Parts: sequence; C-alpha cells; structure tokens
Amino acid sequence: MENQKPQCNGNIYTNDFKNAEKQPDWTGEIEFTKELMQDLVSTIKDGQPVMIRVALWDRISKNNKKYKYARFEQGKQKQEAPVENTSVASASEDIPF
Repeated sequence: MENQKPQCNGNIYTNDFKNAEKQPDWTGEIEFTKELMQDLVSTIKDGQPVMIRVALWDRISKNNKKYKYARFEQGKQKQEAPVENTSVASASEDIPF
C-alpha cells in the first residue's frame, strides 16, 4: 500500500483492579513506533497541531477475557484557511486614543 502512514498498536483491557469510581474502566499499553513519533515531531515543528486517529476493535483473549485492540496513527491535519492581510495600522487609525 503506497503512502501508508506509520501506525502503532496496543491492547486495552478492563481494569480488574478498579475499586474506586475515579479509577479508569480500561487500561493498557500502546507502543509508539519511531516512524510515527518522527512524523508527529515533524508536524509540530511545522507549527501544526497534531491530530491522532484512534480505532478500536472488540476482541477476546485466549484466556476468554474481553479487551480492545487499538490502533493509532497521525490523523489528517486541519488546513488553516489563508489569513487575509488586514492592515493593523488602518484599524488603529480609527481609535481615538
């Protein structure tokens, strides 16, 4: 597949150790690849916000435990609309102080 974006994968399980309402319902780990991190850093250096696309699949482990399989990749970046060059000087000339 051409131009495939770097991805990272992981698993998220129900939190069997949850004993308070403020604790998370699900926990897990995601391994971020070097390629994905390089893409994210490049986007930030370009002055753009980083968008992460997340996808989850319901799965059942070999031990019959339900979990979420997760995939993360850099999402499409929002294209900023071109800013018209309005003159600050002309706007400030109308201000009496």
